[in-house]
Amino acid sequence: MPKDETKPIRTTSQYGKTIFKTHAMKLYPNVGPRDLDSILPVSVEPNPRNSGSLVTKYNEYDVKTLSERLSVAIPIHQGPGRQPGLAASNGKERISASKAMSEFKLVTCQLNRIMPISEQPNPYPGAAPIRYFNYRDVKALSDSIDKAAKSPCAPSASEQSPFEGMSAAEAAFHLEKWTGVRVPAKAFKKTQEGDK
Repeated sequence: MPKDETKPIRTTSQYGKTIFKTHAMKLYPNVGPRDLDSILPVSVEPNPRNSGSLVTKYNEYDVKTLSERLSVAIPIHQGPGRQPGLAASNGKERISASKAMSEFKLVTCQLNRIMPISEQPNPYPGAAPIRYFNYRDVKALSDSIDKAAKSPCAPSASEQSPFEGMSAAEAAFHLEKWTGVRVPAKAFKKTQEGDK
């Protein structure tokens, strides 16, 4: 009996490789599951090994772009009188990292985007220090992740041809560089008005 084919909910790009959600989080460790909700998946299909779950695939370029954007967003709070790597406390309520992850459904890589206000030794030998964060900072982080997930990003550059804006010679060069396939430049249609 043939397998039922499922249609992708939306193809973000006809160009580039796709990547599974779990593989994306392993390959780009600063990207969490809720972060991936901010980009449109290439396809969502039933998991053939577990009927209760779904297999989600993303365009790898979109995931890489998201990872780069999240890496730039990490604030660095350093200044006179502050311990390097710790944010200034503004006197508001504090929350431990484990409680913040539980309450706001965050993962470590997402919580690492904001700076802790203090660290204390862990009472368990060999365990990492307990980090405390400003409650409002954690809530703002969670809200920003939720907001991004509710309105996935607009069509990105990955929806365009990777050769858009290149001359035919440049497009042929890049195709050979990326795939190892040599194609004559005249095989590409004119991508700029300047091409003759």
